Amino acid sequence: MRVSELKRDMDERFTRVDARFVELKTDMDERFTQVDARFVELETDMDRRFVEVQTQIAAEGEATRRYFDVVAEQFRSEVRLLYDKLAAIDETTASNRQEHATFQRALDDHEVRLNVLERPGQ
Repeated sequence: MRVSELKRDMDERFTRVDARFVELKTDMDERFTQVDARFVELETDMDRRFVEVQTQIAAEGEATRRYFDVVAEQFRSEVRLLYDKLAAIDETTASNRQEHATFQRALDDHEVRLNVLERPGQ
């Protein structure tokens, strides 16, 4: 093989390689365009989902707040009831103490009268 033939053969091979690179570049550009389009779709879908999740979180926050308000009001009612019961017990205890003191004085007076009546020689 002569140098001129070798040069022609090498030029033909480089031309085929260049053509193949052009095909590959075109194919790669097309694929990257598809990938870019898919990323745009995914980004749009993610944005939509993010908004949905934010909406759900806000709705759950409102529901939780309402539930908490109901529970807090029930707790307040229970505390008021407990306070009322304790106040009633305190009033009853104070009243019982007064009655007990009155009853004790009456018993003491009665005991004194009995002792006076039972003394010998009177």
